[in-house]
Amino acid sequence: MEEQLTNSLKQLCQQQKQKFNKNKNLLNYSFNLLSKVIVTGPSF
Repeated sequence: MEEQLTNSLKQLCQQQKQKFNKNKNLLNYSFNLLSKVIVTGPSF
């Protein structure tokens, strides 16, 4: 029972890590895009 609980927790942590990394990448991407727009001026 305890081992099962530990495994579940580990899995949950992995999922959260992946989610966090995805969000971080999205944030970095948005930030880079924003920086470009600020530097070069809007191109639309």
